[in-house]
Amino acid sequence: MGLICGITSCGASSKAANDGKIAIPESSSEFEGENYKDVVTRLESAGFTNIETEGLGDLITGFFHKDGDVKTVSVNGSTSYSSNQKFRPDVRVVIRYHSYSTSSSSSENEDDSTSSEESKAETDDAENEPSSSSNSSEGKSESPQTDEGNISMQNNQEFAQILAGGDSGQAIESFANKYQGRNIEFDGYTASVLPHDSNKTRFDYLILAGNVGGTYGPNFHFSDVNYYDLHLTGDNVPSSFTEGLNIHVIAEIESYDSASGLFELKPVSITMR
Repeated sequence: MGLICGITSCGASSKAANDGKIAIPESSSEFEGENYKDVVTRLESAGFTNIETEGLGDLITGFFHKDGDVKTVSVNGSTSYSSNQKFRPDVRVVIRYHSYSTSSSSSENEDDSTSSEESKAETDDAENEPSSSSNSSEGKSESPQTDEGNISMQNNQEFAQILAGGDSGQAIESFANKYQGRNIEFDGYTASVLPHDSNKTRFDYLILAGNVGGTYGPNFHFSDVNYYDLHLTGDNVPSSFTEGLNIHVIAEIESYDSASGLFELKPVSITMR
């Protein structure tokens, strides 16, 4: 009886060896959110040989996902599998991960000149630009610029440069430290609105420069503010302050957080554009 069992078990293990399949180290859901390079390393270590990576170019600010975070890992076309499920070593594995737009990064070189032209155009035409996205608000966004105490891209070259984009976090931090407590003003839009902690009436706002969809300049941030803290002014004040609004901002410089990349501001006056 012992001999028979031995032979049987040998046959089973021989069959498993001839199968040639290998186990995937994690399930599809466990891969999500990990850095794609780490996932490639683990899959290669497990014996997988046909691995492709694909950047999605879906990031604007990196506020919700980091550059390189895995969105999906498909194996043989499927994005639903369990840990230790077995596949052939040469099965097609495709890792799709969050990344900044290749057009924006590749066009950064082209856009270096375009950016400077845009920066110049924004500097020269900042008063006209709001009229392209709004009709009667042109006068409103112009009027705060008469306050010589406010830093704007028209009167401060440093601010014009960081609004145009391309400046390092160090340059932005240096600007924030230098002018802490001063008011800045610029055309921007609400890129993100999130509840502050679990509060239902206080929010964190991510504000980006330019018009809706633009990706220039720092990640300006209003933290832990309610509707009335925004100091909305003008004739077309919305009943709620949501994502996707073109606005003219006057705000006090508070600080720059190099860890999060957020440029913290305190709202002074916001006008709809």
